[in-house]
Amino acid sequence: MNTAKDIIDTSVSTVSELLELGMKNSPTTALLNDWTGKSWKTLSYYEFYETVHKIAYSMQSLKLEPQAKIAVFLSNNSRFCLYDVAISLAGFVSVPLHLTFNDQSISYVLQHSDASLCIVNGKEQYNRLKALQPEMRFILSDEEVPGELYGPQLIANAQETQLPESTGESPLTIIYTSGTTGQPKGVLLEHKNLITLNSIIVADLDDCIKKHDREISFLPLSHIFAKSAIYRWLYHGTSVYFTNPDQIMMHIAMVKPQTFSTVPHLLEKIYLHIANGAENNPQVDPEIYNKAFEFAHVYDASNPEHQVMHQAFSPIYQAWQNIFGGELTFICSGGAHLRTELCRFLNNAGIPILEGYGMTEAPVISVNPFRAPKPGTAGRAFSETNIKIAEDGEILVSGPQIMETYYKDAEATDDVLKDGWLHTGDIGYLDDEGYLFITDRKKNIFKMSTGKFVIPTPLETALKADPFIAHALVIGEDKRFCSALIFPEITLLPRFAKKLQHDTIDVHAICQSPQLTAYYQQRIDQANEQLPKWSQIKKFKIIHEELSPLNGLLTATLKVKRKAVKINYDHIIQEIYQK
Repeated sequence: MNTAKDIIDTSVSTVSELLELGMKNSPTTALLNDWTGKSWKTLSYYEFYETVHKIAYSMQSLKLEPQAKIAVFLSNNSRFCLYDVAISLAGFVSVPLHLTFNDQSISYVLQHSDASLCIVNGKEQYNRLKALQPEMRFILSDEEVPGELYGPQLIANAQETQLPESTGESPLTIIYTSGTTGQPKGVLLEHKNLITLNSIIVADLDDCIKKHDREISFLPLSHIFAKSAIYRWLYHGTSVYFTNPDQIMMHIAMVKPQTFSTVPHLLEKIYLHIANGAENNPQVDPEIYNKAFEFAHVYDASNPEHQVMHQAFSPIYQAWQNIFGGELTFICSGGAHLRTELCRFLNNAGIPILEGYGMTEAPVISVNPFRAPKPGTAGRAFSETNIKIAEDGEILVSGPQIMETYYKDAEATDDVLKDGWLHTGDIGYLDDEGYLFITDRKKNIFKMSTGKFVIPTPLETALKADPFIAHALVIGEDKRFCSALIFPEITLLPRFAKKLQHDTIDVHAICQSPQLTAYYQQRIDQANEQLPKWSQIKKFKIIHEELSPLNGLLTATLKVKRKAVKINYDHIIQEIYQK
């Protein structure tokens, strides 16, 4: 098999060295592909290499200070990769900005990072950021603005010059955490944190990564989960096709990827689509289909009788595999915990899911082995990475991927980096085989007025398993009982109304209906059965508003910003506990 292990070079520790290795191994690869609305516009590795160098030369001509900070506020496409990599090649430090950041967050990051230049798509973004930072210099990648730098013109006029030499210890990027519990912190990562790590990933995933695989990319490149993949693409010579959440299924059918990375939210949506497959396809025998669906939840590959049944259901499972293009090797799920039941279901149906673990402060920590995945876990530590559990249950990590510091925040750095170990803030444990189980964020655990401690995430995950619940937030800190805020899956509420023959499809009316309240109460009662009485949900409120990154209540990877939600809906929380 033509594996990516063939190109391993452990001496590669900088972006410059990575590009040279890629040019040696994959010069003609269709590296980056953007959808134009009718076809794919392709950039070969050679074209990428040439353009990146021209951008780096043009940036050098701007006479910026060495290791100057350059903000990147670009869409998720090839231009982001071109400019972000060029910044590093020119010896500067990239500062990605989440497209979902509000004005306050953008101003904070631009000021805190000491950014001296910002790269934006066009006039709309330029006008917005110029109003926030009038003294900022800009490069516009798509449109010209008088008095500002224009990307295509810079590239066309670029003159070759000597680029500075970086080392593995040179600063590469400052990525600001999405701030689920407070103000974002700037994580300073060096070249070696992301570049050297690639050789380890290639070696450990040799049995499932092949050179020049096709991959779909739709996650925000400003987030560490997707940004770290850029260097893997360059290392492996991957053919990457950029899309967005609205078009991803169409593009998966076109591209037939071998792999892609996702957050659990997309897999939950696809699971719901599969669950309703018999209802949506009149050509399918509902009885056989539903049996295949239920069997995929319980299949045991070591059971001979199960093997026979699995083979009998294989045409249905193949149809599910075709949803992902039919040529899938694996899907990497990260950014949040994937339900164990869903992970097992997809694996049993022949859709391999590798759940991993990482964070901005340590981009890649662990992953499930391709040949021996264990659903419900974050897998095993990568080579040269060590995981241990502190006395209080906190997960501690050491290895080459650990950040250097929080930018301009020595106190916060000292809080999490101690004696060579990163204190992740996650609670978990290791089993006898070295698989990592993550229970919750340390900061999410709260103490009730009774003195009891509650771990909310497992209960929230159980509630979100229901397709009509988009998000659930368990609360009860310093209170005598636990309660919950339930956010319905707004897009599915009309289906709920139809199912109950409700006389309205108005979302607001459905949310106020006794039928929906009763339905959610049943789900909460089921979840409560697994809990001791003192930690059970006693009351709940239905909130018919959507959480999203745009309103500041979800992170870029669609995790709930607990503190922001509690502040936003404090009046409702007060109502719960006043009655």
